[in-house]
Amino acid sequence: MTEENLKILDYNKIWLDNEILTTALLQTQVIEFRTGQDTNKEHYRYTTFKNYLLTQPELTNRKILQLFDIIKIDSDISLAITMGLDMLKIRHLNTEQFQFVADNLIKIFGLDIQKHIDRETMWRQERLKK
Repeated sequence: MTEENLKILDYNKIWLDNEILTTALLQTQVIEFRTGQDTNKEHYRYTTFKNYLLTQPELTNRKILQLFDIIKIDSDISLAITMGLDMLKIRHLNTEQFQFVADNLIKIFGLDIQKHIDRETMWRQERLKK
């Protein structure tokens, strides 16, 4: 049943293995999806990813790598880019982690993402001044 539910919303088992998604949340999302109110599968994955980022008091380097595993395999490139850029917005990333995320975004998506990274870097510097 779990594998079937993963497929319904285009999740990969890595979401569960890395504890970004729970089976309870997956089941709830599938029930909601089947109501037909929101049939955009990427909305469920993005909500899960975003909520995970917002609820973590800190991210270890290992967890950052696990999040990149999810980003690299997502079938929706726009969603993958958005999730990656959201990682740059995490306030509690230290400087090394921020740079690691930025470097990996360039490795995955190429130099076209650089302008977005530059913008996030500027906003981060402003936040750190406060």
